[in-house]
Amino acid sequence: MRILWTAALAVLTVLPGAVPAQELTLHLIGNAHIDLAYRWRWNETVLRVAPDTFEGVLDLMESDPDVTYAQSQLALYEEIEMGRPDLFERIRSRIDEGRWSVVGGQWAEPDAILPGGESLIRQFLIGSEYSRRRLGLDPTAIAWVPDSFCGQAVTLPQIYAGCGIRYYLFGRGAPGDFRIFWWEAPDGSRLLACKVPIHYNLRLGEALLPGLREWSRLAGVTDVPVLYGEGDHGGGPRRADIEAIEQLRAKQDLNIELVHQTPESYFERLAASVRDLPVYRGEMGIGAGESEAVRGSWRGSYTSQARLKKANRDMENLLLTAETFATLGAMLQRKPLYPRVDFREAWKVLLRNQFHDILPGTSIGDVFDDAMADLSAVRDEGERLLRFGLEVIGSRIDTRGSGLPVVVYNPCSWERTDVVEAAINFVVEPDRFTVCGPDLAEVPFQIDGWSDDGLTAYISFLAEAVPPVGYRLYRIHLQPPSTPETGLSMQKSFMVNRYYKVSWNNRGLTSIYDKRGGRELLAAPGNVTLLLGEKRSSSWDLELSGESQSLTRLGEPQVFEQGPVRSTLFWQEHTGSSLVTRELTLKAGVPRVEFRMTVDWHDHDQVLKVTFPVAIDSGRALRAFFEQPFGVIERPADGTEWPAQNWIDLCGGEFGVALLNDGKYGFDVRGSTLRLSVVRGARDMDPRMDEGVHAFRYALFAHPGDWREGDVVQAALELNRPLMALQENFHSGELPNWGDGRINEFSLPAEHSFFSVESGHVIVSAIKVQQGDWSPANVVLRLFETEGRSGQAVVHLPAAAKRVVETNHIEQELPLAGDWSIKEDVLTVTMDPHKIRTFLLTL
Repeated sequence: MRILWTAALAVLTVLPGAVPAQELTLHLIGNAHIDLAYRWRWNETVLRVAPDTFEGVLDLMESDPDVTYAQSQLALYEEIEMGRPDLFERIRSRIDEGRWSVVGGQWAEPDAILPGGESLIRQFLIGSEYSRRRLGLDPTAIAWVPDSFCGQAVTLPQIYAGCGIRYYLFGRGAPGDFRIFWWEAPDGSRLLACKVPIHYNLRLGEALLPGLREWSRLAGVTDVPVLYGEGDHGGGPRRADIEAIEQLRAKQDLNIELVHQTPESYFERLAASVRDLPVYRGEMGIGAGESEAVRGSWRGSYTSQARLKKANRDMENLLLTAETFATLGAMLQRKPLYPRVDFREAWKVLLRNQFHDILPGTSIGDVFDDAMADLSAVRDEGERLLRFGLEVIGSRIDTRGSGLPVVVYNPCSWERTDVVEAAINFVVEPDRFTVCGPDLAEVPFQIDGWSDDGLTAYISFLAEAVPPVGYRLYRIHLQPPSTPETGLSMQKSFMVNRYYKVSWNNRGLTSIYDKRGGRELLAAPGNVTLLLGEKRSSSWDLELSGESQSLTRLGEPQVFEQGPVRSTLFWQEHTGSSLVTRELTLKAGVPRVEFRMTVDWHDHDQVLKVTFPVAIDSGRALRAFFEQPFGVIERPADGTEWPAQNWIDLCGGEFGVALLNDGKYGFDVRGSTLRLSVVRGARDMDPRMDEGVHAFRYALFAHPGDWREGDVVQAALELNRPLMALQENFHSGELPNWGDGRINEFSLPAEHSFFSVESGHVIVSAIKVQQGDWSPANVVLRLFETEGRSGQAVVHLPAAAKRVVETNHIEQELPLAGDWSIKEDVLTVTMDPHKIRTFLLTL
């Protein structure tokens, strides 16, 4: 039987009986919640907040030998190590003493629903590497999430458990009356979750006791964790806190015990003592079981600072793609090199900017100026690292023969057909040319433009059946092109490819006819923009006033390009303050209806949405699905704003329609209408939030059945990770071995796959070199089961494996399981529903 995991169907089991309102033990844990950036910039955190907090805590520890302290976020430790080595050594001495706990294990305290699944793993991977190398500590077992507010994804327990986490301390969004419980993920992974009784910045005193007793009653335990100390802008435990503790101890009639405690000791005590805990299955903070007040909060943060959110998605995809090809390139060098330090430092910057007040867009404007500058540097580094890998791979391909060689690379683990863009450099300006595949058959292409000197042509061509995690060699011949039939054509009011016929009028789309399914996809005009008024200016919340307006059209739709592989037209419209350009594109051989929107935004206290009324009979059982990190969740189609990653999907009966995107996170589904939030202009934290130009892509994708049958996960990744083309030189691909002058006789053929998976529901999530290891031969391969069903995945490797071990996601070896096997260059793995599995291969 297939188990359905939904927000609406989250499971709450019976709470344990109440405990007496006396005999509490308060476990006192000193802490300072330090926002890396919020109403101040990162430089203030580094130069003032963290050093002042840590010095104050260390001084207090010297005067009071019982005080303990817990501090998360390894990024802070690194900054102290570099800027204040004296302070760093004092911290290390308290760590060695066992009074200073390095909790959380993450590089930063990220948002818990907006980062991609791989980013959530890298928080622990980068954090654990630093913790071992610079602090001499094994990775913590405690996830520390006191302040994340956008929501906590249903998949977090399996992601975190896979990183060695057993305990989950959090501060917001407990489901119902749960305080201590098992939080269970779709794959069955569990964390022992503890909702702290009182948020940070509490003032110790007798007034806290009623709330602590109520927490104890709901939790069913008498051991109550109390995090005390100034937070938000730092501070930590202070002398006034110690005096308040002594005053409480002096009141014998309270019948409480106060003990200084470390988080590790508290959770170990808790795990050993609790029995028959309730189990919760679902997302937290925004799902079922929450109060209406909680469910209505934070919705604006899925769209606030849209420019940063787009850059975050781009950098996640860029670094993962660059890692893949740099790893493959390292295997092919005569003296292998992998730029591990460069990747580590780039990830650190990206992960820091996924902090829970940065990525959600709830800080001051200066913070986002800094973040955009940071991610611009990551982009430059990521593009350099990607080119490094592609150039090494390309150098080993035998490119000899007629025609300029151009290699098309596919970063995904399945075979793909798509339109790819390329820059072709000529020695002399050509009169004409054509593009051919490895079989010398002509390939449809079109010229998009020329360089000023006429020696570089910018072209697009249809690359078919590009091998998984591999490449295909194409050639440019200086001969007259023929016109291969592609099935793509444009008329006055419609365009057609082999998958769709799309019609329009002055306002927008009037019809999208799915030729494969033989059905109309739109119930009313689609790709229509709406400007919705907001009740109040809040970077966090999205409360609509009920006011809405359509945008004013500027002229007729205009043809931007028309060719055998891609045709595009565009509409322009305005709000009075903002200019919006909507492009519609059909490509030959590509089963997506693609859109690009460019917005020059200057509106305030309003949100811009784009809508698609889908022609699915609402009398059928409509089901709305939203992608989460390493997973999917079903939510009600009631118009509520929800977060999602690369796609949302609406299905009913025999077919469904997915709305894909390459950098948006806020969506709502009302009945059979899909809506995407584009940009908004709340003024409470940043008076000019997101003013300026934004550009992103999105697409409609029709499929049979639900999202599983339609391979929606793969379709969305194809939009986010396009094919890449790089012109090559002429060479044999052979290289002399290092130092002995012999020829390394192998070269790569005209098309090749390095990694592939024989499974329609298992994909490769990451390919990288082992963290902290200096040998490029030790390759990490991560697999993910996408559809919630079990099966075998047969993984083809680039070479025979000398050694294979399974690891957790922070690359620690696991006990040998009997559900996978290796034979030369084929790894066969049993994948249970929703599983993420990581393997270390020595090739």
